[in-house]
Amino acid sequence: FMRMQPDPTVRRAGMVRTYAAYVPLANLGSLNNLPLLFSVLPSGLGPPLAQCTPLDIPDSAIAENPDPRQANARFAMARLLCAPETKLPLLWNSAEPYLPTVATLWAQLPLGLRESFSFHFLFTPEHYTSTAPTLIATLPDLAGRWPSAPVVRLDEANPLALTPAQSWLAGSSDGAQFDQALRDYSIDLPQFARLNLISSFADMISRLTILSFVETRKAVNIAAKYSRLTAESKPNRAKLFIRLCALAQAGTSEELLTLRNLEAASLPELIPDLQHAMLASMTAHGAVGPLGTADFELLEAALAEPSNWWSAPFIDWLQQAGKTM
Repeated sequence: FMRMQPDPTVRRAGMVRTYAAYVPLANLGSLNNLPLLFSVLPSGLGPPLAQCTPLDIPDSAIAENPDPRQANARFAMARLLCAPETKLPLLWNSAEPYLPTVATLWAQLPLGLRESFSFHFLFTPEHYTSTAPTLIATLPDLAGRWPSAPVVRLDEANPLALTPAQSWLAGSSDGAQFDQALRDYSIDLPQFARLNLISSFADMISRLTILSFVETRKAVNIAAKYSRLTAESKPNRAKLFIRLCALAQAGTSEELLTLRNLEAASLPELIPDLQHAMLASMTAHGAVGPLGTADFELLEAALAEPSNWWSAPFIDWLQQAGKTM
């Protein structure tokens, strides 16, 4: 985290002085209070500090979330960041200070997004930055130098039009359900564009007991991609998987066929129970009368990929049926 400012104390024109706070990546998840971090960096041009001077900030203080400020700006940035069609960087060309809004958003971000979130104050697009910026702040008269950048408009945000993900990112209480889903399923996100997808996941989890087969399969697919198996997420993932197994056991052949695209490597605790449910479903199909066209298509798909985890219960059923006959 760097603060750069013009340095008129040197002879050569255009020189700057930079103060940088280095934070280990292992501590990035607990660094919530950006205003406090910047407050301990020097802001004047006094005698240069010795290199690698420790910053004396209590862990409890740096972990506190800053007070939310600039509500319209937060809502505007949250709406843009969550929109899949938004092309980064965003542009802040208001005379209002941008750090309070950035600090509120930063406090919300999971670790995966913190590692990729970057903000800079620049005078020109040609200025080199070590990372691709998420947000560029500049002087109001210089916005034309970034003609394609989406502008953060502080006077157009409407909180009533925000999705749960956008409300959460903006620090609104309406995002509590979204925040709980992130925690319950140990979800880390590397991209802002995926926030609305996780928002739909949070909505489905809130209706878990009444979810349809299609919705439950979608939720499991999202969990496979973004949920980490941890001590905190394990019992919550189990509830989701139990719902899918129950629906699979009563599912149609068409529904069972769609399960072959699940990412088995990311769902180690689901696959054995799901295979058992699929076998029970196929056994029930065979017990009620002659197999239909969809049943035969299901078995043909299993025989075409005998080594696939999904094929195993149907091949087992065929072997049992052959012995019975």
